[in-house]
Amino acid sequence: MGRVEAAIKGSVTGLSSQLITLVLKFIVRTFLIRKLGVEVIGLDSVLIDLVSMLSLADLGITTAMLYRLYRPVIDRDFKRISELLSAYRTVFRTVSLAIIVFGIILSFFLPMIIAHPTIGWGKVYTAFYLQLFATAASYLVSEQRLLLDADKKRHWSMLMDLAGYVTTAILEIVVLILFADYIGYLVIAVLQPLISGIAIHLLYKRKYGDLVTKPGRLKKDIVALYQDAREVLGNKIAGYVYSSTDNVVISIFLGVSVVGTLSNYRYITNALKGLMNSAMSAVQPLVGNLLNSDSSTHHVFKVLQRYTFIRFSIIGAFAVPVMVLSSDFIPIWTGSAKYVLPLWVPILLIADLYFGSLLGPLGEYLLGLGEFRLSRRISVIAAVTNLVISLILVTVVGYVGVLIGTVISQLITWVLNIRSLFKRFGDSRSRYLHRYLNRQIRYAAIIVICTILCRQSLNLWNLNIRSWSTLILAGFGVEVVYLGVAFLGVRRISEFRYLIDVFKRIISKR
Repeated sequence: MGRVEAAIKGSVTGLSSQLITLVLKFIVRTFLIRKLGVEVIGLDSVLIDLVSMLSLADLGITTAMLYRLYRPVIDRDFKRISELLSAYRTVFRTVSLAIIVFGIILSFFLPMIIAHPTIGWGKVYTAFYLQLFATAASYLVSEQRLLLDADKKRHWSMLMDLAGYVTTAILEIVVLILFADYIGYLVIAVLQPLISGIAIHLLYKRKYGDLVTKPGRLKKDIVALYQDAREVLGNKIAGYVYSSTDNVVISIFLGVSVVGTLSNYRYITNALKGLMNSAMSAVQPLVGNLLNSDSSTHHVFKVLQRYTFIRFSIIGAFAVPVMVLSSDFIPIWTGSAKYVLPLWVPILLIADLYFGSLLGPLGEYLLGLGEFRLSRRISVIAAVTNLVISLILVTVVGYVGVLIGTVISQLITWVLNIRSLFKRFGDSRSRYLHRYLNRQIRYAAIIVICTILCRQSLNLWNLNIRSWSTLILAGFGVEVVYLGVAFLGVRRISEFRYLIDVFKRIISKR
């Protein structure tokens, strides 16, 4: 299977499985809001973010592992692959144990982070330890996942994850309907990584049963991995700061009820991030393979442009409806208008989502080139900026200040990544940079024009959106406008024509 076909197959699988998961999560979330209330939702969000911090215990080593697997997989050097997998297994077991140990220590600080929980401290600690166990269990078959990723088979592990989530989501809905119990819901949630892990292990044994893991250069490989991981750690810290510290900061300064209300909006943008990541997850190994092959600079830049265009096409189709209709969606979904927040909230959250989505290819290119140290420096700068601005502005303008800090840090990361990557294009960097920025201006203009046009059209029509039917109708209209404006804006660029040609080839092979 060629690179493009593999990427499309993996992306379609990832997007399809994520859409199914998203629908189920939406149903589960709806029952959580209506059965347990916004304060429990806020508590759940804070606990998830605290446990996510513990995943920093892997020191960013997963990215370094995947990078080291690219060349042996390309060369089909199964002896070397076996040696690396043996080292990876040892590392992941250590990480899982470290997460449990650090989690127990972190639990002593919960009263400093969560003020006056309404469900009682016994349930708070039980919920924390259940989520801690689920996070530790998720590392049990991680080395097998990595081989599937490097071998362009990530869509298999996605399907196994989907099967595990569908099973647990159905059970969660039943528990919420019958008992409306938060702890019972979490007990079911813990089963998801275990079910998915068992399924992936059985799949791995079937596909790579003859691949015997050998100790080989175990100690040497582990030392080399941790040397690489020191450089990737900055990216891990930045990722945590972007996605998890906002809720913790808001909880400390403003309380978990504010986290719960804001988390309804974050749920939407996080779902869109999940869709993007799933759709693009199959591309990262292909980028690594491309950059470690003998491709020309011009070809590498063309792939970057095409990859960025695909990300824009996906995120634009979601960003515009969210900015235009989120204030109508929230009361219909939650059953109460009191959860509606000012327009600045969806604008800032979508800005974070948009910049992060278009930033993705730049970061993946730098990591695919093995620029771990450079990526670390950029990520640390952005992470510190985000945290400092958030801590300053949260006391001035509340939760909006925290969102502003996140968006500013994304912009800083984008600028630094552009500067770092385009240096590698040598004497052609000015020409390539001009072409790249020209595309970014075009894409941003399309988003802004569509958003203004759709918002003004809804105001002009005076459409009263109070039911799912009118919301869906308005969403359909917004999407039609976006597709029309986007088509007019990109119909003549080479990336659009290339994507159309790829789909034509795929269809002609059927």
